[in-house]
Amino acid sequence: MRVQDDSVRALPRQGFAAVGNIKAIRLPDLAVGPDPTSSPAQLAEFGERLVWFLTRPEIVRTASVMAACADENPRLAAAFYAAGPGTMLKKVAGFLKSLAKRGILSIDDPELAAEQLIVSWLGLSQLRQNLGVAGPPSADAIARRARHATDTMLRAWSSACLGGGKAGAAQTRRRVPRDATTK
Repeated sequence: MRVQDDSVRALPRQGFAAVGNIKAIRLPDLAVGPDPTSSPAQLAEFGERLVWFLTRPEIVRTASVMAACADENPRLAAAFYAAGPGTMLKKVAGFLKSLAKRGILSIDDPELAAEQLIVSWLGLSQLRQNLGVAGPPSADAIARRARHATDTMLRAWSSACLGGGKAGAAQTRRRVPRDATTK
């Protein structure tokens, strides 16, 4: 019982260190420059660096620790989220919003789009590591996944894409006629 109590007491100390580690992460800037054609490569590079950081074993362990102590330390969990995932989400959402304002992308909700992109970059890598069924992905695997996810999502959000945004979704929805014999 003593070991368990000591490990639970250590969680906040580990959590505060984790917040500091996350604040220290150095990711490339995400600012739309004068040549928007460089934006996909810039976004993919950001995704690669983010996934590389988030799938490091010590970061996966830290996130697991934070999840374990969130009920007892909600302020610490909120600080961890704000310093890491929340900041990354705002950074990517701001970048996507800039591209949408320039007419390059058609995105109704940049924050949702950013969340979808980040999740696509990560895949199930962190879950596999948490479950102990895989180690961190290789640099090549991270690069392939980040570039593929970025290309796929940007194509889906492209202003040139028919059916983009709310109007397109309404146009592509089809009503399925109800069979008169079913209730």
